[in-house]
Amino acid sequence: MTEEQKQSILAVSANWSREFLLAKLREIFSPTPIEELLKIRISSSLLNDIDGVSAVLKKDISLHGELDSNEKIAYARNLIKKNRVTLMSHSETLYSEVIAEINEIKEDNKWRKTQEGKLIIAIEKWIASAYRSLPDDMKGNILIGRNILDDDPCNIIIGGYSEKMTQSQIECFFMALKPPVRPFFIIKHQ
Repeated sequence: MTEEQKQSILAVSANWSREFLLAKLREIFSPTPIEELLKIRISSSLLNDIDGVSAVLKKDISLHGELDSNEKIAYARNLIKKNRVTLMSHSETLYSEVIAEINEIKEDNKWRKTQEGKLIIAIEKWIASAYRSLPDDMKGNILIGRNILDDDPCNIIIGGYSEKMTQSQIECFFMALKPPVRPFFIIKHQ
């Protein structure tokens, strides 16, 4: 978000009620943590299908665990390829569905290791930690999130109000929590 965009948002939001500000923030924040969107294991429905078709695959615990390294992903892919005929004899699509999920897991694992992936994951972990650190006065009145409408997913927006703290105090509170990037604050004054 550019400085010009930030100033524009602050100018527009200056006349909003506290409730409207919180509603607007809920609209622009990512509703689902990125970790929940990234695949790390084969879905349980596919595993159930695989287990029903092949005792060999059912016994191999690597398919049933987290595929969180290139080695585990390659092993799972090779295991599925070796059992292609068995899987295809049960269902014409089972083999291709499992391979597609393994490919998705591979892409998500690759993204996690990128600079952007690491930063977004760090931001979301910081957001979760910051929520746990909120004083009672801020709970429900302060929202923290990443703006999903912005071109830059590596941002933090903190907005809302406090009955007891000034904007400066709120900013100091959050900066003391050492965010991975500088947050943009939209704080309503009392």
